[in-house]
Amino acid sequence: MIDSTGGDFDPNSQTVPTILIADDDRELVAALSRRIMHLGFRVTIAHDAISALVLIKRDRPDMIVLDIHMPAGNGMCVLEMIRSEWTWSDIPVVIVSGGATPSMIQRVRDDNAHFVPKSTGMWPSLQRHITQTLTPFCIGT
Repeated sequence: MIDSTGGDFDPNSQTVPTILIADDDRELVAALSRRIMHLGFRVTIAHDAISALVLIKRDRPDMIVLDIHMPAGNGMCVLEMIRSEWTWSDIPVVIVSGGATPSMIQRVRDDNAHFVPKSTGMWPSLQRHITQTLTPFCIGT
């Protein structure tokens, strides 16, 4: 688990939105973290489903980027737990996966989450969704 901050924001400020990245692909996590921090958001990282749930409970991130296939549980179970817990149910979730079936993608949408196919060209779609969802948090900071 890593806690990083980026951009020109005060990392101790409660007004800086935090994004949890939960994925076991460490290279992808490092690349996404750099890009998200460059946008000015805080980043926390989990490399398995259990750590993701611990960080969600401890920190309540403003958004979660979640892989489906991870050790110690899978992202679909984490998403279902997020949606079933009333204190977390409104957290925006983006599922990223390269191996999702059409039925998995439909389950993601049914759970009110956004799906981005994991690929080398995924950043523009993920960036657009992050900025559209979290920019209102940044107004006035």
